[in-house]
Amino acid sequence: MTEHTKRLLIVALGFLALGQVPALAQEVARPDGYGPLRIGMTQEQVDAALGAAPPHEYPDEIERCLYYRPANAPESLLVMVEDGMLTRITIMGEPDVTTVDGIKFGDEIEQLKARFSGKAYWKPHAYAPPPAGYLTFWMDGVKRGDEFYDAQGALGTVVEADDEGRVAYIHVGPPRIQYIEGCS
Repeated sequence: MTEHTKRLLIVALGFLALGQVPALAQEVARPDGYGPLRIGMTQEQVDAALGAAPPHEYPDEIERCLYYRPANAPESLLVMVEDGMLTRITIMGEPDVTTVDGIKFGDEIEQLKARFSGKAYWKPHAYAPPPAGYLTFWMDGVKRGDEFYDAQGALGTVVEADDEGRVAYIHVGPPRIQYIEGCS
């Protein structure tokens, strides 16, 4: 365990001991993490940072994939844990959160599409009518098309626009950020 991870665990345990939820507002959502969470953390590290996963009806779900709000996380935060490792973080509607590119909740997607036309890929939403959709950025700065991108070690950000064309969700992590229905 690295020194950074040890410090995160000590801080998280302190918050839990006090019965407090760690404040995550005014954080930057990065392709590799958000607040005390880092992509690649184990389930135990996520639990230590923000509380245990809720019980599930099917025990084998824990082995495969869970997409949930940790017990002590803000209502606006979801995590995806696959095979015991943190693989995606979703933030919903936190007004003080930005991405590394300065995108925040409520931004107009049409302006973002124009601003990042050479850097991000736009895809219409799977279930909502335009202007809803997904704007995907990869950490290496390469704009990629509609085909599912699954390079090992790839990290990115998806900003998801609602049916009013405003950023409503931010997803960070490896290629799982391309999933449109939780774990798929």
